[in-house]
Amino acid sequence: MNDRRSILPVPFTALAAGAAAAVAARLWPGYRRPIGVYFCLTPRCDNACRYCRFPTLSGDEMPLTDALAYIDAMALAGCLRLNLTGGEPLLYPGLAAVIARARESGIFVTVSTNGHLIVEQLAALSDANLVMV
Repeated sequence: MNDRRSILPVPFTALAAGAAAAVAARLWPGYRRPIGVYFCLTPRCDNACRYCRFPTLSGDEMPLTDALAYIDAMALAGCLRLNLTGGEPLLYPGLAAVIARARESGIFVTVSTNGHLIVEQLAALSDANLVMV
C-alpha cells in the first residue's frame, strides 16, 4: 500500500480514512472535528465467522509508527473517542502502545474484540489504561 494520498507522511488506507478526516479538521478551520473514529489496526483474526468478510480482505497490518502518527493527528484534530477494531485488535502487537498514546492524549478508548485473547492481554490492557472493551 504505497498510495500517498493522505495528508500525513504515512500510507493512506481505507481502514484509516477516519484519521485522515481528523487531520483535515486540524488543517482547515470550519471543518467539523471527528467526535469518534473507528480505527482498524489489523485485518488478522483468530475466528472464522461466516458473516464476516475480513478473511477476504487483503492488506497489510498497520506499522506501529504509522498507527501512532494517526493517533497524534486524531488528538490534534480534537477526536474524543477511539474504537480500535480489526480483524481482531488483540492480535496487533502494538495494541498497548496505541492505547497508551491515545489515553495520554485524552482520548476515550474502546476495543471491539471477540474476547478470545482477553485473559492473556488483560494486564497489558490495564497498564495501557484501556477504558472499555
